[in-house]
Amino acid sequence: MEVRYELTECDVKELAAFRSEKYFVLSLYLDLSVTDFPTKKDLEEEANSLLQSAVRQLENKHKTASGFKEAIDDARHLQRFLELDFSREGATAFAAFVCRPEGLERCYVFCRPVRARASIDRSPYVRPLNAVLTENSAFGVILCNRRKARLLAFHLGRQRGRELVVQDPVHGRHDQGGWSQARYARHIEREAHDHFKHVAKEAEEYFTENPVDRLILAGPVEDLVEARRCLPPYLEKRIVRELHIDVNTKVAELGRIVDEIDAAVEAEEDARLVHEMREGLGTGKAVAGLESVLKAVSDGQVRVLLVSRGLRVSGWRCGMCRALLMVGPKCERCRGNSATRVDDVVEEAIQDVLINGGHVELVTGDPDLDVMGGIGALLRFSS
Repeated sequence: MEVRYELTECDVKELAAFRSEKYFVLSLYLDLSVTDFPTKKDLEEEANSLLQSAVRQLENKHKTASGFKEAIDDARHLQRFLELDFSREGATAFAAFVCRPEGLERCYVFCRPVRARASIDRSPYVRPLNAVLTENSAFGVILCNRRKARLLAFHLGRQRGRELVVQDPVHGRHDQGGWSQARYARHIEREAHDHFKHVAKEAEEYFTENPVDRLILAGPVEDLVEARRCLPPYLEKRIVRELHIDVNTKVAELGRIVDEIDAAVEAEEDARLVHEMREGLGTGKAVAGLESVLKAVSDGQVRVLLVSRGLRVSGWRCGMCRALLMVGPKCERCRGNSATRVDDVVEEAIQDVLINGGHVELVTGDPDLDVMGGIGALLRFSS
């Protein structure tokens, strides 16, 4: 079973779109913390407990359904993989999605915590995986002064790719102290400007190879204005913070700084989206509350889905038009009478939005969203 160390939006959307009518999909999330599970045996016992619980739930509901035996075999297969082939070294969490009869065997490890859980259903349980992705942007760091620059990329708690160092022979002060003649001072300024232009050119190439969502520009305060001015507009617009730190700051410290800024920027973005949703209510640009959101999801209108973390509600899905409903079996959308129960209609909505190219944000502790039922959406076009 292949283990992947990179998680992309394409991965999440592919999993969200996966559905089997004949077989079941096993989804497993594990916390790899050595504090909670100090030995490999402890971790294996935790995985076995989660898998056995998911199997029991499947047995209670679908023992006679097609794909039951294959799901049991998939659970045993994953357990053997964890016992014999898996190493958690350098990782904080693990996620696996298995439906071998349909050719699905996919594992991820990443340096972000997840709550341990297992489920067996007709489609993968992607909400935690989507949260890992949306709550952790790919960050680039440009550390520079007048002589030296370092370019780095981080995602999901790991450094991505190689670090690039850019150095140019820019003259400094005379040994006697103070600036020399005006002509010499202007020459030094030209050298510094050429260095920052060189850094900008290298940054374009580096962040093409290592794409990022956001940038941190760091270095001595007196150099950041010129460094920023030399960047191409599309990179300059991605700068979310400027930091006044030494250009030789260690990678581990930079990773810690990136994590702190990522969390702060994500909280700011969540608050902005909830505010935009509130402002759009009554104008046709946004909806709130489960019933209105399910209708918008079923109509393919949702651009951004906002969900309070942990929200879980049972509901219905129409077997004819695939609409999501709060009440069934009659479908108000197509007037059919073939809706079936789903354990979590919020999860179904998340998957539909991802399949249709929308964005999903899981929001923690926002009272404005909670008071509206914990769910809202920004729409692609006015309703």
